[in-house]
Amino acid sequence: MDRPFSLPPRLRHYLLGSDNLPLFYQVHHTLLLLTCVFLAISATFNFAYLDIPFIYNWILLANSLMQIVLWYFSRYKQQFKRMAIIYVFNILFVSLPLNWFMDAGSYGPTLAFTYIAVIYCTVVLYEINYFRLPIVFMMVAQPLVLIQIEHIHPSWILTYTQPEQRYEDIMICNLISLMLMIAMMGVYSRKLNHEINRANQYARRLKQISETDSLTQLKNRSFILDIFRKIFTTSYHLHVLVVDIDHFKHINDSYGHSSGDQVLVQVAACMQKYCHQHGALLSRYGGEEFIIIAFFQTFAQTVDLADHLRRQVATLSFSHCENVTISIGVAQREKHDSHHQLIKRADQALYQAKRHGRNRVCVTPAS
Repeated sequence: MDRPFSLPPRLRHYLLGSDNLPLFYQVHHTLLLLTCVFLAISATFNFAYLDIPFIYNWILLANSLMQIVLWYFSRYKQQFKRMAIIYVFNILFVSLPLNWFMDAGSYGPTLAFTYIAVIYCTVVLYEINYFRLPIVFMMVAQPLVLIQIEHIHPSWILTYTQPEQRYEDIMICNLISLMLMIAMMGVYSRKLNHEINRANQYARRLKQISETDSLTQLKNRSFILDIFRKIFTTSYHLHVLVVDIDHFKHINDSYGHSSGDQVLVQVAACMQKYCHQHGALLSRYGGEEFIIIAFFQTFAQTVDLADHLRRQVATLSFSHCENVTISIGVAQREKHDSHHQLIKRADQALYQAKRHGRNRVCVTPAS
C-alpha cells in the first residue's frame, strides 16, 4: 500500500519512471525536479527580499530550466548516465560556487548545501560507475577552497544588508532541505516496501515450489516427512496410510508415460478430495506411491477411510487405459514408535496387500 503523501501511480510513472527502473534512477529524477523547484524559489526570494544583482537571479532561473532538460533526457531519452554527470558538475562547480559568492558565503546556507551535495554526488558517481578519485578529491576539496577564497577575498562575497534577511534565507533554505529529504525518503520508502513485498512473494513462491509435487500439485515427500516429524512429538492419535497404484509399470509400458501421468493426477485428485473432508494429510511419496497421515480417534475410522479411498479410485475412468486400482497399507502409532518405524510398518502392510492380490487394504495390528 502506498503512503498517504505518495504521488498517484500515473503521475509517479510520468515523473519518475516505471517501478522496473532501479531505485536510484527514481530518486535522482525526484531530485532533479525538486532542484528545479528549489532554484526557482531561490530566484523568486532573491528578487523579493535580497539586494542581489539581477543577472544572478536570471542565472538561477536558467539553471532551474536546465534541471528540466536534464530530467527529460534522463527520463525519456534513456541518457541517465550522461545527464547525471552533467548534473554533478553543474551543481558542484557552477551552481553552488555561484551561490556561495552571491548569498553570504559561509555565513549563509550554501555551506550546508555544499556538504550535502558532495555526499549525494559521490553516490551518483558510484551508481553510474563513474567513480574517479581525482573527481571525488575535487568535490571534497571544493568547500575548503571556497572557504579559503572567502578568507582571502572577503569583498568578493555579497553579504546580507539586514539581520532579518539571513534569518529568512536560512529558514526558507531549511524548509526546502526538509522537503527534499522527505521526498527522497518517500521514494526510497515506497520502493523499499515494494522490493520487500516482491521478495516475500518470491520467498513464498519458492517455498511453495519446494514443498509441492509439480505433477499432482500435492505436497511432496520432504514436506510431509518434515511435518510428520513435528506433529509426531505432540499428537499420539496418528495413523499412517501408504498407498500404491496397482500395476503402474504396466500402465506406463502399455499406454505411455503421459497416460501414467494422467492416472497419477486423477488418483491424487480423488484421494485429496476425501482426505480433505476428514482432515487427513495426503502427499506424493514417490513414483506411484502416496502417503496419508490421519488423526482419527480410533483405528477403525482410519481403516474405513482407506477402504473408502480404494473403492472411489476403482470407479474412476480414464481415456487411455483400463480402470485403475490401489493397494493400501495402514498402521497406527504404538507407544515406543518413532516416525520412521510407523511408516515402515505401514509399508509392510502395503506389501502384504500386494502379496494377497492387490486392490485391498491391509493393516498392521497394534502389538
